[in-house]
Amino acid sequence: MRQFSQIVPNVIKSLFLQLLIVAGGLIVTRVIFYVYNSLLFSSVTLTDFFFGIWLDIITVCLFFFPYYTLYLLPIPIHGYKWHKKIFEVGFHTINSFLLISNLIDVAYYPYTMKRSTRDVFSHLFLDNDLSSLSGSFLWDFWWLLLTFIILSISAYFLYKRIEKPKEILSDGKQSWIKKRTVIFFAIVPALFLIARGGIRPKPIGIIEAKKTTIDPKVGQQQAKLYADCLEKKYNQRPIIFLSNGFKHF
Repeated sequence: MRQFSQIVPNVIKSLFLQLLIVAGGLIVTRVIFYVYNSLLFSSVTLTDFFFGIWLDIITVCLFFFPYYTLYLLPIPIHGYKWHKKIFEVGFHTINSFLLISNLIDVAYYPYTMKRSTRDVFSHLFLDNDLSSLSGSFLWDFWWLLLTFIILSISAYFLYKRIEKPKEILSDGKQSWIKKRTVIFFAIVPALFLIARGGIRPKPIGIIEAKKTTIDPKVGQQQAKLYADCLEKKYNQRPIIFLSNGFKHF
């Protein structure tokens, strides 16, 4: 274990531990989502759950793309306090957004049968009843707020415990930059491939669009037929999206 720790550069260990913290929080919220809405998912298997974890990993790699791209830049600035503070704020901001999105869906899904965080945020920030809506939600689902606080505090302390990379230029600045450049072009593309769901050009989603005057659910059967065909071809069922520009399912 100690040899492995010496082989893997500290900057990579630090980054992957940070992403692991976020993925762990999303997995916890996924478990809460399934438990709370268990009556709606009676046919969910263990395979489906592990596929959901894979989607959480994809989500982390996607939303943290700017974060880890800047984090791995081959520039010797990791030792500066302002650098640490900027990335700490960025980490907790993105992590909080993902946690809030998943926890809101826990309560919202039974009413709409869709993951509708975008609709929730639109109502909260555009409607005039912001205070009454948010107050009512927090009163009815206080335990979700408590869960968010616990997960956020846990992420804060775990983040603090991660050993942050230090600039060691004993071999010279040019040698250090070359090594970090190799790391950058090895790790960033790899995480980007995970963010897009893998190397193979598989369709991961189908969007069945209708006119604004037509109920998007009209195209549900047609989208299902597309999904069935793609599942047979690629051995992976794509996610179905229905939309008319205003309503989304």
